[in-house]
Amino acid sequence: MMTTTQPIHLPAFRLTLKDYVEYSLDFLPRHYSRPASWLMFTPVPTVLGVIGAFKINNHNLMAELTLLALLMLAAFFIMAFVTITICLVCSLLNFRNMPNAKHDAHIQLSDEDLAVDLNHQEARFRWIGIHTVVTTRHLILAYVTPAAAVIIPKRIFATATDQEAFITRMQRLWQENRPI
Repeated sequence: MMTTTQPIHLPAFRLTLKDYVEYSLDFLPRHYSRPASWLMFTPVPTVLGVIGAFKINNHNLMAELTLLALLMLAAFFIMAFVTITICLVCSLLNFRNMPNAKHDAHIQLSDEDLAVDLNHQEARFRWIGIHTVVTTRHLILAYVTPAAAVIIPKRIFATATDQEAFITRMQRLWQENRPI
């Protein structure tokens, strides 16, 4: 039988641009760690490879194939870098219009769920539905989908002890309730 403990109500806070940048830098590697997410970068290198294949002559076949492979690889990584950079910049430019930047967030941690109240709109995330709980240097992130997280800045805690107790309880509740 599981004992019920008192909910933890965090102090109200607003996200800063620095918080959002740190979240974005945690999210991007998670998103692009899935092999399928890299498929969108393949068309340009493929087109270069096809065009290059028609331009190859038989005199220096090995050198030209090596150069073509390097060109395709470089194009792949340049496309990835440009796309990721554009996504990050657009996201950061949009930050000022996000409710998290305009309104105070109120978060409550209970044995049943993680509740977020933002601008008088409440969302409750049951522990079984939370994908992962991560801590970064300045944030606690509860990923409610693979692409979105509840962002909790560590700066809102009065002491390091309060912060550690919150993180420990949050991770324990997530571990106990996540699907196997």
